[in-house]
Amino acid sequence: MTDKQIEYSRRDLLKLAGALGIGSAISASGCGAAPGPPPASGPPPASGSPPEPSNTRAQVPRRPFGSTGDDVSILALGGYFDALNNLALVDSAVSLGITYWETTLRFGGQGYGRYFRDHPDTRPRIFLQGKTRAGGTRDDMERDLTTLLNDIGSNYVDFFTIQGVDDPAVLTADVRSWVDEAKAAGRIHYFGFSTHNNMAGCLQAAAGLDWIDGVVTSYNYRLMQDSAMEDAIAACADRGIALTAIKSQGLPTNPEATIGEPSDAAEASLAQFQASGLPPHQVRLKAIWAKPHIASICSFMPDEATMLANSQAAADPSGMTGSALDALRGSARQTASGYCTGCSEICESTVAGAVPIASLMRFLMYSRSYGDPRRAQEEFNALPTSVRSAIPKQDYSLAERRCPQCMPIRRLMKAAVRELSVSCSPA
Repeated sequence: MTDKQIEYSRRDLLKLAGALGIGSAISASGCGAAPGPPPASGPPPASGSPPEPSNTRAQVPRRPFGSTGDDVSILALGGYFDALNNLALVDSAVSLGITYWETTLRFGGQGYGRYFRDHPDTRPRIFLQGKTRAGGTRDDMERDLTTLLNDIGSNYVDFFTIQGVDDPAVLTADVRSWVDEAKAAGRIHYFGFSTHNNMAGCLQAAAGLDWIDGVVTSYNYRLMQDSAMEDAIAACADRGIALTAIKSQGLPTNPEATIGEPSDAAEASLAQFQASGLPPHQVRLKAIWAKPHIASICSFMPDEATMLANSQAAADPSGMTGSALDALRGSARQTASGYCTGCSEICESTVAGAVPIASLMRFLMYSRSYGDPRRAQEEFNALPTSVRSAIPKQDYSLAERRCPQCMPIRRLMKAAVRELSVSCSPA
């Protein structure tokens, strides 16, 4: 998350606390796993132990990556940044024990490859996630893997994933055949997918497939309120599938949703927040780490300040009180109309799939809550012209009636066209 996202304003805290009028003191119970042992001998199959710290910074703890036998840092370095021109930030990740790194299709792995060339002993200690596009052919997957391996200067990637799965039908026998071949050749160690939409269904499908090792899924304090999501998380955990959380802050598409008014109780809760030293964004992270089935949180950390703040939260051994979790649950309820939970099978069926409503909600979130309008505009303008032109022509009344979050879908779809239909300025 960016500085904008971790900003800890008095007004926001008063609203959060005022929603329920409760405190958010942090207890002394542990929430993270201790570092795992290094591999016994020979080249590690994946991550191995973390690099030796270069200073006295507290190290991010580690947890098992499902039933694979590998451990990963409970905080992962999100890959949506230009690592090639931010190698100092990559070095900071190593020094803090953040040894689970994501690559993205936009930025690739060239930055990490440069870092590995400069620090050749580091690669065996990093658990690296690569990606391929959903719905691709065997040739597409082979091309994306080959490109990644060339970028990072390695003959293997630890965890290779299909990006953006919202329908498990893309997990075909042909995909499995390719995965088996790539694993047998040692080019990938583990395989899975990421999902932003219809997560519960995708997770349940993964639990029934013995060749899926891990899933990267939207998961946060809001989605924890969904019993179907929690059942799917449990199903994956029972099968030993490693789970990595993304969209961990639960930031809104529609920040105008209200969450209560300041009050004397809110003032008291604010004082408890400040005394604990934990701003709301860290409490949201800790709510996820309190779930033992979540191996890691993959977080967008484009600068040193954000990385240090998240690392401190990860290394802090304190847990969360029931009242803190109650505060998050109350906030989730009162701000439901501002957050899209990605259940696109509900809303998009009402427009015969003509408009990717959930994706447009996500683009608005990038622009409005992440403070990244360029990313939102790029993703919006990558949609086919026919799709973009269909957005203002649809009747969203049935979608609004069926939306479990009661989101103002028609207004937000118009806002997406208005705010994102512009040419992206040069980087």
